[in-house]
Amino acid sequence: LTLHRTGSASQVRYANFSEAFGLTAAEHQIVQSMIEGLRAEGIAARNGGSVATVRSHIRSIYTKMHVSSREELFSRIQPFRIF
Repeated sequence: LTLHRTGSASQVRYANFSEAFGLTAAEHQIVQSMIEGLRAEGIAARNGGSVATVRSHIRSIYTKMHVSSREELFSRIQPFRIF
């Protein structure tokens, strides 16, 4: 079991959901950034990549996780939340 922090110690933590959904390391990082509230533009700026590449990763994430929105994605990872 791998734990990942999303910012400060007081914020929510999640078990490693990437393995369950077959996400790549880059996709995992994008989901983590989405959890922090960043949109594609902010994620691209943070990582020094293009918005088009980030959006491509997000489409791949949605496909792998069988979701079609940010809200569905967050709902899908809820079972991995560690209280």
